[in-house]
Order: sequence, then structure tokens, then C-alpha cells
Amino acid sequence: MHVTALLGAARLMAQGRDGWSGTFVTLFQTAEELGGGSQTMVDGGLVAKVPRPDVALGQHVMPLPAGVAATTAGPVLSAGTRSRSRYTGRVRTDR
Repeated sequence: MHVTALLGAARLMAQGRDGWSGTFVTLFQTAEELGGGSQTMVDGGLVAKVPRPDVALGQHVMPLPAGVAATTAGPVLSAGTRSRSRYTGRVRTDR
């Protein structure tokens, strides 16, 4: 699922190339399901091989209905140092 979603995003970015500027990088993590793939990529010199991004986005597949964004307090599924997002719609706290 992750590979399919990233390939789809890359295709959409390429099709809309006239609407944005900059460098678009896609990273497919080895052994993502096992939890150790990212460290292997870093140990293999990934940081020196890929340009430093202005924006980095990560995605995880969760069993949520389309159009729903879920979050919680504290770190979850990443180690980012800052994030800025804008959401519109209704807030549900019953889950």
C-alpha cells in the first residue's frame, strides 16, 4: 500500500509540474514493515545522497474512513521537530 500511494503521489506531482517549483524527492523505505529499514538507509549514506528538503511528508496507512485525519498528543510514528497543518471541517472526539 505504501509503495502504491507514493507512486500515485509522484505521478500526480509530475502531471501537475507546471503548478509548483522545486525539487521533488520520493523515498521508498526498505523493510518498512519491520521497523529497521530507515536506520539501514541512514547507515548506508542516505543523508549524503539526497538533497535536504524544505518540506518532508510521511504517510502511514491506517484503517480510517476517507477524509478523516487522526492525531494524538505526543510523538506518533515519526520524529519530526515541527509541523504546521491546516484542517477544515468538524472535530470528533468520540473515538
